[in-house]
Amino acid sequence: MIDAYVHAWHLAERRKNAGLTQSDVAGRMGVTKMRVSQIENGDVASVEVLARYVEAIGGRLELTATFDDGTYRMGDASAAM
Repeated sequence: MIDAYVHAWHLAERRKNAGLTQSDVAGRMGVTKMRVSQIENGDVASVEVLARYVEAIGGRLELTATFDDGTYRMGDASAAM
């Protein structure tokens, strides 16, 4: 849980550095400001939600599977939505 919180905190900092408020992101995502706050506190139930948040702050979420013998880039998570 701490890991999720730390990663979410970094995303919140990224949002702030982009000059966006939680209300801005909520509008872009079609959710409430409270939901954005929850996401930024690590409450993310799916890759889809995370991908939508990342897109709303100007990024793109990519998925990579890592195995003992290498990695497999699964692509743009947003494209799968």
